[in-house]
Formats: sequence, C-alpha cells, structure tokens
Amino acid sequence: MSAPLKLTSRRETRLLELVALGANVTEAARAVQLSRWTVSRHAQQDPVFAARLDAARELATSANSQTDPAPDDDWLAAAKFLESEHPDRWALPDLPLDVGVG
Repeated sequence: MSAPLKLTSRRETRLLELVALGANVTEAARAVQLSRWTVSRHAQQDPVFAARLDAARELATSANSQTDPAPDDDWLAAAKFLESEHPDRWALPDLPLDVGVG
C-alpha cells in the first residue's frame, strides 16, 4: 500500500480555490487526490490553513447568496440563470438552420 499524499502548497491552493467556488471539502479533497481526513487533520494542526479554509467557505457562501437566481416559484428565471451561469450543462444546443430542408 502506498503512503498517503501530502497537502503540498500547490494542492492546498487548488483545494482552497475549489472550496471558494462552492465545492465541499470532500469534493475538493478528492479533486486534488487527497482524503477528507488528510485535509481535516491538516486544518487541526495548522491554524493558518484552517483560517484560509474557513475564508474559502465564507467566500463560497457569500457568492451563492449574492447570485440567488430567482424566487423559488419563478422557474423561468431560474432556468435562465442556469443557462447563463453554466452554459456547458444547461444552455440549449445550437441547432443547424437547415434541419428538415431538403
């Protein structure tokens, strides 16, 4: 069995970026090839890292509250929000104009 990977400065930077963008710690840890346990242990042992992790979480929370797409009952506004914020997943595909012409 191989030794667990360490939280290098490069991994730490990427992990904090992912958390600030809204990923939870488990998802961010997995993305940088670490376990959630390794990240938690590092946060317990390093107060500076723990503060940076908390700041990244707060940044994600404040960003999410500022970009509230629409009231819960306005599905059209929510759909437009998803389309504009995540076009790779929610935008309608470009259709060729010559469909059915022939």
